[in-house]
This record gives sequence, structure tokens and C-alpha cells, in this order.
Amino acid sequence: MSARTLPPRRPQSERRHWVFLYRCGCPFGLVELSKFYKTEDDAWDGMFDTRSEERRARAAGVRVEYVDHATYSRDFYPRMTQDCTHGGMQQ
Repeated sequence: MSARTLPPRRPQSERRHWVFLYRCGCPFGLVELSKFYKTEDDAWDGMFDTRSEERRARAAGVRVEYVDHATYSRDFYPRMTQDCTHGGMQQ
């Protein structure tokens, strides 16, 4: 059996993300720029399973920010692991 190797990961300085935020500003999801997710529209498609879920999220005030990895790590990651106490999409 041969060992499988993972493709090399891009350097942190080259990584970019779309961070999804509830209306209150709490982050809840992330899509990383890749050959599959090249545009913001691609990121929305990657984040939500159906167009109706995406429309519902947009109507509830969900927004997206395109950031580099350092910004994500500094500004969003610490909050990404916490539950939104503002109600998320229930607002």
C-alpha cells in the first residue's frame, strides 16, 4: 500500500476567505478561496445547500466579508467558535 500525500498548502499570506456574518456581526461560516470557490457568488453557493436557504439568509441580513488569512485569524476566528448570543438569523 502506498502512502498518499496531501497537496501542498498555500502559504498563510496567500490564503483568502469569505467570512459569513449574521446581521449582528457574529461570524458563523467560512469559505476559502480555491479553484472551486473563485467568486463571492461561488462562496454563497458553497455556504448554503439551496437557493432558498441563500435567499432566506440574505433576507435575514447575512453578509459576507472577503479577508486575508491574517485578518480572519485575528478578527473572526476567536468569535467563530462561540455561539451567537444575538439570535443569529432569528433577528
